[in-house]
Amino acid sequence: MSLLNTLKLTSAMITIAVVALALVSPAFDFGIFMSGFVLGWFLLLLMESKP
Repeated sequence: MSLLNTLKLTSAMITIAVVALALVSPAFDFGIFMSGFVLGWFLLLLMESKP
């Protein structure tokens, strides 16, 4: 597995984990949820745009 694929997988897992945590705990802080989601999505898009 290349480094690029590893980073894509990691960013996807960050996004999934944040969404899952927010669904499990309704009292989860929405600001932390949004920052985690945006960070994961940004990393995924960043890794996909690299050649």
